[in-house]
Amino acid sequence: MAMIDALDSIEPVDARALRRMGIRTTEALLRRAATAEGRREVASRVTLGEQEILALVLSVDLMRIKGMGILYCRLLSQVGVHAIEDLRTWNPDTLRAMLDQTNDRVGIARRLPNLERVAAWVKEAQSIESVIDR
Repeated sequence: MAMIDALDSIEPVDARALRRMGIRTTEALLRRAATAEGRREVASRVTLGEQEILALVLSVDLMRIKGMGILYCRLLSQVGVHAIEDLRTWNPDTLRAMLDQTNDRVGIARRLPNLERVAAWVKEAQSIESVIDR
């Protein structure tokens, strides 16, 4: 998993606060904020609210899927895929086309995943469970 500083939705002041809490990686953030209680604790020490932290950890949860990085999570979010549960319901052909259209409009990724990669994402999402307690 990535270092916490790699998440562009985390301001430097929040990254420092997270590091003081012992949260240095996205994996550590996922472990710490997987529960509502954990998100409350994190929110009490950063400028993000509990719902913003939930959105963030849902993206980090998606990053457990092989080949899924921060930019692809951001692009998936633009098409309505915010969590593993969302990804598993998509048809890979449709999702790949939506990613292409969306990226043409918003320009998030320099290179898009091919259809085989998108199909692998959907298949993996169907075989794993989210670690987030909502």
